[in-house]
Amino acid sequence: MAFVDAGNDLIDMMAGGSLDTASRNWLNESAQYAATIVSDAGRALFEKAKSMYQMVNEADSLKFLRNLNSKKDNLWEENAIAFLGTLEKLQTAGPIMQRWIMANPEVRTRYLNQTLDGYSGSYNNVQGESVELSQYDYRRVIDGVVVIGEKSWGYKSVQEELPEGEKHLTIYEKKDIWNTWEMCQVFLEEDDDFTMIDDE
Repeated sequence: MAFVDAGNDLIDMMAGGSLDTASRNWLNESAQYAATIVSDAGRALFEKAKSMYQMVNEADSLKFLRNLNSKKDNLWEENAIAFLGTLEKLQTAGPIMQRWIMANPEVRTRYLNQTLDGYSGSYNNVQGESVELSQYDYRRVIDGVVVIGEKSWGYKSVQEELPEGEKHLTIYEKKDIWNTWEMCQVFLEEDDDFTMIDDE
């Protein structure tokens, strides 16, 4: 999930398009009338507001929005919790996602059995031999999540205090981690070690 930091006008345009011609004309006429009855400082303020308004409504702003959308899809993955849906993204996971990938029970078991590389030393295993419910990161991901299987469903509630510096995972972060775990399973079934960084 990517977030775009933009002004309200750009967000409104992304959500609902631009103003029609009649509305634009009315706003221009209102601004021109207001500019005739105020001081020089007021006129300067109106001109600045008018130019900002025009920027939002011109073709360049639409181009800008398209560029933002394409850039967010093509940027290098940031070091944050995000869904990693390809082999390449799993291989190039940043330290934050490495932590959550390595909390996947199957990945963790293979890592502890030394059949997976574990990101060539860039992953810091601070939780020793723990797996599944005994592993802190796994418990954090499944806390409050309903898991539906073919014949049953389950719900886990793990109530423990967070260590200093940790923050609660949002439901969206848990979803991204869970979906990444599902991709891990796909590549594990193909015996791809996506955690190997060094080709030796």
